[in-house]
Amino acid sequence: MVCVEPSAGMVEVARSKAPAARFEVMRFEDFDETGFGLAACAQAHHWIDRETRDERFARALRPDGTAAIFFNAQYTPAETRTFFEAVQGVYREHAPPLAALGLDYVPPTENVFAARTDLFADLQVRHHPWSWTLSTADYVGLMSTHSPHAALDDDVRQRLLDGIAALIDSDFGGQVTEHYVAVLSLARRRS
Repeated sequence: MVCVEPSAGMVEVARSKAPAARFEVMRFEDFDETGFGLAACAQAHHWIDRETRDERFARALRPDGTAAIFFNAQYTPAETRTFFEAVQGVYREHAPPLAALGLDYVPPTENVFAARTDLFADLQVRHHPWSWTLSTADYVGLMSTHSPHAALDDDVRQRLLDGIAALIDSDFGGQVTEHYVAVLSLARRRS
């Protein structure tokens, strides 16, 4: 197994979990090896250059090799909507551009390679719904790792996270349940 990851810190963590794997500290756009039976991308497909990523996946695969792209898509069912609507006030107060981001998101049903049937065949999409309940500290910790939150100025991010924590503790019993769908796009490289 060859793992391509641009962050040396992430590679260090991954090596401790998969010592038999080979790791390359680089962007997928700079990886030139070919002939793989499987090329998989977890939670990062959207970061790869949109203009070239489909060709890069096809090039990495041997003929009839499989591309597998998977990610988690959060959605908001009726039973948890109260929190996600209430927290919008905290976002509007501290980080207005992030307000309502993804509130009405519907997980995709189309394969990520659907536009490139010249390169890929046997397209499939699979969905696996799941949920988890997080304490205030775990929820705020998770939010601090999300790119839109991490990109905020430190003081803005801290006020936002403190406001979210206060809302969860005061109005939602110190916990939040999130619902997700793990979305898997599979495609076979054409011969």
